[in-house]
Amino acid sequence: MWQSYLVGLAMTAAAILAVVALRRFPFPADATIAPEPSVFLLAFRAALVVLYCVSLAGFSGLPTTWVFYTIWNFALQTFYFARAVKYQWCHNDTLPLSREGRSLAILFDVCFSVSFLVSAAFWIFRHDVLPSGPAIVLDWNTCLQHAGNTVFLIVEFSFNGHCVRVSSLGYVVLLPLVYGIVSWIGHETWRKGYWAYAFLDMADPFSPLWYLGVCLAHAAILVGAIQLSKLKWRLRPTKSLLTDVHTPTGYDILTHVGVAFPTRSIFEKYLVLFGVQRDPSDAVVVPEPSVYLIVYRAGLFVLFCVSLFGFTGLPDTLSYYTTWNFALQTIYFAWAIKVQWQRQHIANDVIKITTEDRILSTFFDVVFSVSFLVCLVFWTIVFPSDSTITICWTEVLHHGGNCVLLVIEFALSGRTVRISSLGYTLLLPLIFGVFSWIGHETFQQGFWAYSFLDISNTLSPALYLGVCLIHTVFLFGAIGLSKLKWRFRSPADTVTVDTPDMYIQQI
Repeated sequence: MWQSYLVGLAMTAAAILAVVALRRFPFPADATIAPEPSVFLLAFRAALVVLYCVSLAGFSGLPTTWVFYTIWNFALQTFYFARAVKYQWCHNDTLPLSREGRSLAILFDVCFSVSFLVSAAFWIFRHDVLPSGPAIVLDWNTCLQHAGNTVFLIVEFSFNGHCVRVSSLGYVVLLPLVYGIVSWIGHETWRKGYWAYAFLDMADPFSPLWYLGVCLAHAAILVGAIQLSKLKWRLRPTKSLLTDVHTPTGYDILTHVGVAFPTRSIFEKYLVLFGVQRDPSDAVVVPEPSVYLIVYRAGLFVLFCVSLFGFTGLPDTLSYYTTWNFALQTIYFAWAIKVQWQRQHIANDVIKITTEDRILSTFFDVVFSVSFLVCLVFWTIVFPSDSTITICWTEVLHHGGNCVLLVIEFALSGRTVRISSLGYTLLLPLIFGVFSWIGHETFQQGFWAYSFLDISNTLSPALYLGVCLIHTVFLFGAIGLSKLKWRFRSPADTVTVDTPDMYIQQI
């Protein structure tokens, strides 16, 4: 078949690309790694090693399933976490990367970037690219290997001292190349004509494009992982920063391949506009000594817990965005009580913001803005279109009463709604959408909590995007209310309020 010759050429081109990348982008000789003294991180990695070994050895059907790329990726992740446990146990200080450290960093780069591609390909194309045969069983093991592992790697990425580097590009391209060669040999020998994925079949006239496209997709995913690495080190405290936190200083990967493209030109501007921005380093919070405020928060916490656990129908109602939002509000009030109680005797006019304050402020910004959106959508769209909804006190509390109570909290507290919360406001509907999608395919058995989530609707892509954008609009509205609030407060109470204008002027 002529396709086999073209596939051979495509794989040769991918091999040349990998070799050129390895020679063109060597691992930095002076690279270092941030210390990882966290006991939580060590326990997290050790637990994942146990979980992944149980999954691989007990539920994955080895050795037959070695034919699947998912198993290759999952096995590499298991190997990475095992080595990371050993490396962390032996090294607790900032130090130049040894050969072991470099190989571990490359292994993480490969696992981290490839996991996103495997998860996306499985959930989007699984009905098209898998061969005909028994239906896929979406049990816990399948979800772990095609989504849960990606979440765990994001947690690992957030807490570890690794930087995703362009020097790993050659290895990222080599992995699908080696898998393709093994699949090709297996098809002709022990697999007796079996292809694990339909796009591997060289009888398809588009197979050469598939082979080359898969290798290029791996390279593109690595570029995305590099940008995430830049973002991670931008958001970390200054004392944790290293000199080689990503690709060459001041430029991104495109500069390294000969295109003048300063990092601060486009990518960072979009980060600013879309809210991936740290709180100002000099941000402060106003002390909240009011006894009425702490009693108010305590009363709301009790009321919200009674409503959430006594009348909401958990855990079935976790499929609804309203329940997510209401649960976050309950967590916020509990946390606000704890912080206010610790500071009730502080006499200063303002307090320098701490990490706990940043998290609590982000919590408030998200629940404050999202609550108005949930309330508006319920009374204008959901309730008129669903005759089965019964209006009781919990429905009113979840879809209107909580907004009024949050407005009172906003008026009495020292909170400032900041543009730095925009990224988290966008993440909430994104995570809910992914959760709903997985739930629809597994434990929800085809159920969509809201009709606009149904991806069989031709307008669903626009609806998904529109929901995320409308969250942005409501956060900007909350920022406007915050500016108005501090305008009417006494000058002694005024704090630094970072509005959108401050960031747009930086661009």
